Amino acid sequence: MYTDAEGAGRLNLSPLQNAERGVDDAGRRYDAALFFLSPAQQEAAYGTVINDGIRLRGVMSVPSAKALPAGTPVCMNGSRSGLTCGPLIAAGDDQLEWGGAAVQGDSGAPVFVVNSSGDAQAIGMLHGGPSDTDNFATYLAPVLERLKVRLIVDDKKGVS
Repeated sequence: MYTDAEGAGRLNLSPLQNAERGVDDAGRRYDAALFFLSPAQQEAAYGTVINDGIRLRGVMSVPSAKALPAGTPVCMNGSRSGLTCGPLIAAGDDQLEWGGAAVQGDSGAPVFVVNSSGDAQAIGMLHGGPSDTDNFATYLAPVLERLKVRLIVDDKKGVS
């Protein structure tokens, strides 16, 4: 995976364990890949630190994402475009749309919201956009449930 916006810094991951694309039993689209991390990789700062003062604290459910008001800032951390945010346009049953400017190579980027305390909740993964100003993400929570895995989060505040 890339560790900087220029694509120069790279971090080797363990071999891909599983990749899936399709529609789940609830009719939600998904596009996911699974990598197992060593204990040392799970403890590394890049696992939960998004930016200065912002840490990943949990995963937002689909109903919670759908309840976000239009205009809520939604962010992603693309491997090429870096950290960008834009307003929520719509949150449907199977995907979320927000205003942003992903570039080729950003697919799979984490998509999240941040509260006033700097706690981020993961929503999903970037899977594309109809133009250079709108992005789409598939939801993360259903994929984690289906694969019976968890997201590494910083739970020092008791948030899981």
